[in-house]
Amino acid sequence: MGQRIDEVWMNLGVSPMQLMNEGLEEGEDFPSILDCEWAKEDLLLGILGNHALEHVPHGDFREAGTAINHHAWEHHHKRWRRAQDSLPGKQLAAATAVKEIEDADVVTAKLLREATRAIKALSLAVGWFPEEQEKLGEYEEFLKEVVVVAVAKARQVPKEKVTVKTDTTPSRKCGAQRAQKIKTASLVAAGDVEEIWVLYVQLFETEPSQLEAPQLEEANENSGRAAWEDAPDDLGFPGGKPALFAEFRSKIGLCAWDESSTSKFMKDNEDMEPLSLLWHQRVGVAAIVNKIWSATKKDGEVPGILIADKVGVGKTALTMGFIAFVINAYWVQEVAAGRGRPEGVTSNINLTNVRPAPILAAAVVVVGDVAAAVMDVGVAAGVVASSSPLREPLVI
Repeated sequence: MGQRIDEVWMNLGVSPMQLMNEGLEEGEDFPSILDCEWAKEDLLLGILGNHALEHVPHGDFREAGTAINHHAWEHHHKRWRRAQDSLPGKQLAAATAVKEIEDADVVTAKLLREATRAIKALSLAVGWFPEEQEKLGEYEEFLKEVVVVAVAKARQVPKEKVTVKTDTTPSRKCGAQRAQKIKTASLVAAGDVEEIWVLYVQLFETEPSQLEAPQLEEANENSGRAAWEDAPDDLGFPGGKPALFAEFRSKIGLCAWDESSTSKFMKDNEDMEPLSLLWHQRVGVAAIVNKIWSATKKDGEVPGILIADKVGVGKTALTMGFIAFVINAYWVQEVAAGRGRPEGVTSNINLTNVRPAPILAAAVVVVGDVAAAVMDVGVAAGVVASSSPLREPLVI
């Protein structure tokens, strides 16, 4: 419902952020709700659709229009207060990140990552404060020039081939001039350039609505893991919301899983770490395991399904994590049966009261590049269904 209300306000030009950018009345710090009172009928049409035209709408929803309007307006007012409270900290973080690049003897990928995230965080906040947008433009142009020069140098192409055109303003000219003094000699490793370029494009060349953290809380109090910026450690991202889930994604086809490509990623990148399961992927493995190794088989229900879509959240790593668990479970049973543990298996799972895993059917939807591995591990680990209608795990 909140999204529909926002769409109506945006289309009519009466959203709180739009009104703030147009200018407030003297003495106001936030637009008055009276500015959108005339849009209440459009609001009901946006929420109810054709039902809004019925003579007797279900319940008292039509009369609730005023309350709905006020509630949605107050929700934006709370978002503005949060942005106002966080603005000084984000301004300081962006200014510090830019200054560190200017003062650095060597501009590293780590410095550019931190600057990119700090400037993007500031851009999401200053949408409410038009008077602060000139400084933001200076920072964005500074960062763009540094990144573009580094990418052009590494790819040995003219700067014009990779640059992104932006409006010419005094603040952006100032940012470009500051960037001309920066050393980019260190940004020649493939991993450096590709990582920073993808990060830059995702943060600054897409619509802001695709990047904003979900705002689920209705007050100033945080609501657990929904508070991305205030409690990122819960999701395995200390320091803030992740810009990219697949940290080593490459636009030119490099794959961090290939040994030959790994050397290119790791060269001259001391701050880079190998991929490992993130918090949400570990939760995914646990959910799959709990579903497949249930106590009983339920009629009409597939006991385990892994859905791997194409949103770049680590489906391959999640699948491999599940495979690793299956291998571990197999060797636990081998040890419990007294057949010993082979060299290289380091798991110290408690074997007290270990029971064999039940043989149940499972439909596993995985990416094509690991389908064969799933089948091989399923056979090796002894989890192929043999007593159910499915003679083996269904891999799609």
